[in-house]
Amino acid sequence: MKILVTGASGFIGTRFCDTFPGKIFILSRVNSVGEIIKRIKEVNPDCIVHLAGMFVGKHTINDIDPLIDSNIRFGARVLEAMKECGIKRIVTAQTYWQHYNFNGYSPVNLYAA
Repeated sequence: MKILVTGASGFIGTRFCDTFPGKIFILSRVNSVGEIIKRIKEVNPDCIVHLAGMFVGKHTINDIDPLIDSNIRFGARVLEAMKECGIKRIVTAQTYWQHYNFNGYSPVNLYAA
């Protein structure tokens, strides 16, 4: 099984990649759906593990655009490229901070939202 991973240099990503040596291919941060499609076609993965994101514990006004670009737009580009390439399997992760103190949806900050 070939796995294409986003966020391979992050906290979860590094540990995940160490677990599956030889089966992992990395998708570095790219800016367009076309670039993602190109990488997917090069690798022809069975699954994409999407772990890329930007963490900011307490954001400032200057963090809003980078947080949205990293945590929403990039994921949307990956999903669109997957659709175009016929890739149907994706694994992703979320943060405990989305459901702080187990209170349903109760994000601690913009990152968690």
